[in-house]
Amino acid sequence: MGANDHSPDAGGPTVGLCAGMRCAALWCRHETDTPGDVFDADGPSRIREVVRTTRGAVLVPLPCVGSCSAGPVVAVGYRAADCAGPVAAFWVGCADTPQTYSALVEWVAAGDWSHGPAQAPPSLRRSS
Repeated sequence: MGANDHSPDAGGPTVGLCAGMRCAALWCRHETDTPGDVFDADGPSRIREVVRTTRGAVLVPLPCVGSCSAGPVVAVGYRAADCAGPVAAFWVGCADTPQTYSALVEWVAAGDWSHGPAQAPPSLRRSS
C-alpha cells in the first residue's frame, strides 16, 4: 500500500481498558479460568470487535488505574482527527456486568463520533 492509499484520520472513540492484574482477571473470568492479557483471546471480545469495526476507534491498554473496587474499569474518550490523544474520558466501572457491558458496547458502536464526543447513555451515567 502506498503512502497516499489511506483515508484521512476522521477521529473517533478511544476505548481504554484497565489492564491491571485485578481488572484483567475479572475480564477473563467470564470467558476462561486462566487470567491473561485483556487483549488476548481471553479478554472482552465484544468491545474489541466493536473497536475494530468502528471508524476511527482506537483500543488502548491502561496501566492499573487504582480503582480495583470498581473494576474492571473502562475509559471512553473522543479523539479528534489527526490528534494523538483523547479529550476528557468518561469512566465506566464494573464494566463486566452484563447490563453495563452491553450498554458500553452499544454506545461505542452506535454513537455519532464524527463531530465530537458521543454522550454516554443514561444507563452508564451514575448519580452521585
